[in-house]
Amino acid sequence: MAAGSEISTDCISNPIFEELRALGFGREPRPFFPRTRDADIPVWRDATGILFLQEVATSNAYYEAEKPESRAHGATVVQTRNGSMLTSALEDADRRLAQFGELIAGKRVCDFGCGHGDWIGRAHMAGERFAVELRGHCLDYIAEHYPEVKTAKSIEAFDDLEVVTLFHVLEHIPAQREILRQIRSRMRPGGLLVVEVPHANDHLIHAGPEAFKSFTFWSEHLVLHTRDSLQALLADAGFADVSVEPFQRYGLANHRGWFEEGRPGGHVRHTVADAEDLAYREDLARRWATDTIIALARA
Repeated sequence: MAAGSEISTDCISNPIFEELRALGFGREPRPFFPRTRDADIPVWRDATGILFLQEVATSNAYYEAEKPESRAHGATVVQTRNGSMLTSALEDADRRLAQFGELIAGKRVCDFGCGHGDWIGRAHMAGERFAVELRGHCLDYIAEHYPEVKTAKSIEAFDDLEVVTLFHVLEHIPAQREILRQIRSRMRPGGLLVVEVPHANDHLIHAGPEAFKSFTFWSEHLVLHTRDSLQALLADAGFADVSVEPFQRYGLANHRGWFEEGRPGGHVRHTVADAEDLAYREDLARRWATDTIIALARA
């Protein structure tokens, strides 16, 4: 097909596509990858680099019906069949506590889409702690292990929040503008929003093996934002002082696993020098080719 020729978008039913177009994105969309790893859902890419699914196969009911043993998505797995939490999830929680601990000290903090509560439950430097989660088995886990955390299925249950965090949650939500505005309405003026999401310009997506795309695209990840689209989305929801920074969760050892073996888990099988790993992460950040972007914004 000739460059610049029109491609019909009639097949795109993902509501995020319309939200992107309302924000000035979504131009010249093109098919990017034929399917997600768990469903025959094509992945599209717009002219600015945003990646999004053609359709949405999830819903609130989908998440509410999820079983404890059903979630198996790499490092985001937080519970095994016997109820134990995996190290990778706790490592992310520890990293976030180190990154944001000073920002939440003594504050009314809510983790939106908290999963099993491994971050908010251990955020003892916060003042009051709140958590929003749809999955019943996660709420049961929090009640047993972190009873001091107040939980609800909707953020409407809480108000006057000083900090709200969304760690790898926004990409699961189809009505992103609505949810972000709802979150802002429950925050104290000047309160802090922290959003961490996977990045559309991930180095492995564009320079890695095809096996990585087959692994990383997932029916639950409805969109992979860029710096510009995430910033515009938060500003549109009424947030101010929006800043977006690159962050690399997985280092050189993990990438070696993909480039040399075409499979995940390289950070478990390989060892690299700390200095070499740091230099690699810093290079990805300079090029805005990280696997993650993190936004801070004020209500």
